[in-house]
Amino acid sequence: MIIRKLLIIIFGIFLVLTAGVCNLYPIYLSKMQKKFNYTLKEVNLYGTFINIGLWVAFPMGYIYDKLGPKLSCLIGAFFLSGGYLSLYFIFSSEITQISLLVLLLIGLIMGQGSALCYTTSVTTNLKNFRFKESSSIVGLLVANLGLSPSIFTTYKNAFDIKTASFFLAIAIFSFFVLIFSGFIFHNIRRIYSQEETQQTYEK
Repeated sequence: MIIRKLLIIIFGIFLVLTAGVCNLYPIYLSKMQKKFNYTLKEVNLYGTFINIGLWVAFPMGYIYDKLGPKLSCLIGAFFLSGGYLSLYFIFSSEITQISLLVLLLIGLIMGQGSALCYTTSVTTNLKNFRFKESSSIVGLLVANLGLSPSIFTTYKNAFDIKTASFFLAIAIFSFFVLIFSGFIFHNIRRIYSQEETQQTYEK
């Protein structure tokens, strides 16, 4: 039981780190602008759509409530890994013109995938710990959302990785984190008994 909870925390951290990769867009916006000859306004719109996808998260919360953490991880892998894999193929090809709408759609999907990763991690961990422990767990997870861009940016700069290869690495990383999280996470329908809940509030 303790090992199970520990694994859920560990994979929850990795899942939030994965959710944070959508915020890496500032490091490749200039490459996108140069490759496709976008204006500054157009390329910044791509970043805006990623943020819209990330912060308009209620559809992802609905998916989690209806399908549970396992299928949420699978859908998150499709959204987030699929988005970065799409960017890999676009940037590694000889394409010099692509509709901005295509990239905006990819950005929106990646943002929603990140929202689903974050929702799945936090909600699953909340369900696995008592109320008096949950605040510390959420704080630990939230910290990793902001830490994620720094970690991956440092990784890219330290090894001088090309943009397309970087997209592929992120796609592979996020895919395996999400799939393994799907195996570790489990559905919990009844968290606490009414008596235990009442005792917690009384304390």
